[in-house]
Amino acid sequence: MEQTENGQKFTDNKKKIVWTIVFLIIAASTIFAIVSNSKTFTVEKLVEYIYNSDIKWMLVSILCMVGFIFFEGEAIYTITKSFGIKTKHRRGIIYSMADIYFSAITPSATGGQPASAYFMVKDGMPLLSVTAILHLNLVLYTFSIIVIGFIAFILFFDVFMTFGVLSKILIVVGYLLQIVLMAFFILLKKESLLQKIGKFIIKLLSKLHIIKDEDKHIEKLNKITSDYSQFSGLIVKNRKMIFKAFIYNLLQRISIIAVPVFVFLATGGEVIKSLKVFAVQSYSVVGANTIPIPGAMGVMDAIMLDGFRNIVSTNDVINFELVSRSLSFYFCMLLCGFVVLIRYLVLRRRERLK
Repeated sequence: MEQTENGQKFTDNKKKIVWTIVFLIIAASTIFAIVSNSKTFTVEKLVEYIYNSDIKWMLVSILCMVGFIFFEGEAIYTITKSFGIKTKHRRGIIYSMADIYFSAITPSATGGQPASAYFMVKDGMPLLSVTAILHLNLVLYTFSIIVIGFIAFILFFDVFMTFGVLSKILIVVGYLLQIVLMAFFILLKKESLLQKIGKFIIKLLSKLHIIKDEDKHIEKLNKITSDYSQFSGLIVKNRKMIFKAFIYNLLQRISIIAVPVFVFLATGGEVIKSLKVFAVQSYSVVGANTIPIPGAMGVMDAIMLDGFRNIVSTNDVINFELVSRSLSFYFCMLLCGFVVLIRYLVLRRRERLK
């Protein structure tokens, strides 16, 4: 049994290393593609661009990046507390950092929630509660993107029309996918539907001889869906908590969208035009959900560059995109990855000392 667990841990760690390498390769390729787009780009000009910026607005943009981490932590903390589970605000930050980091390095953000769940279970939370907590947070996260996209389409449709055809397609498809995902989450609250989907998968796997003892698996499914339905019922009744957690998720998205806005102001941009920067970044966030690659790199950068070309001068647009993306994504990933690694090593050390 111990050998099996150790083998599983080795496999999981190997996957994390592989995806980290893939993430680094894609990041390097994306940055290279961006700078190759400009014949005038030089590292010296980038350094000068940053050096001449207004430090106070740059600090605000960094605070917005930190807000991206903080507000998700508060959302998870709020939902966890409503379950009667005692936790601390700083634990919520760890769960948030784990989600952000592993969402960035895995396709379709598939590694984010399992990483958060790992630390939550290690802190003594029941697995079923953790599943319900993270599911609700994902629902609210998705809904916040839908709301931001809706506001962008209503208030800044003129900005949307300035994008190229490919960017428009990515944005519209990304928005529709979020709506479909939201509808799927809502349907998951129905116990009967969950059982039907689960039974179909179990029967299929049984026919393919991938699993044995079909009845035993269906019995487990019935228990899980019944328990999950009870938790879903408790969540729906707590509307005040849902609203509060949604506001935190909304603030999280606004925080990361605001990073390039303050970079724009820091580099001499006009206040009126900064609203268009906010709109471009909002559309970029929506469009980034179209293609399932780690961190949505390439997609996000392409949409940002396309939109910023109509706002920022040609000579500065590459520098502006690189600085904005570095603060809102790359530095954020480094910070989250470092803290999560420290927390992981602390937990492993405690386990060895037991």
